[in-house]
Amino acid sequence: MQINIDRYTLASETRKTERGELMLDFIKKLGTDLNGKLYTMPRMGRLLKGIPTSDLYFLQKESDSKVGMQYKDKMGKERYLKWGQIFFQCLKFRKQALDNK
Repeated sequence: MQINIDRYTLASETRKTERGELMLDFIKKLGTDLNGKLYTMPRMGRLLKGIPTSDLYFLQKESDSKVGMQYKDKMGKERYLKWGQIFFQCLKFRKQALDNK
């Protein structure tokens, strides 16, 4: 799926941050949600609120490394993990860990 996210780029070159670059990368890889809506910078910012940037690098690394791994679903069919499945699963566990501190 090709996504045009020119309108979601940062305002200027001087305002680029590591976190913003990671968010753009996540938006490109996630594409749309189940309802067909594109992820936007504000929406992604809300999802990643309270998570340190170092943990975002970990999320990116884990999601990139596990794409395409096989698993069997409840019906016994072989399936492959998608990037978004891994990302949201890691994000959920990280948020739970931060809440328990």
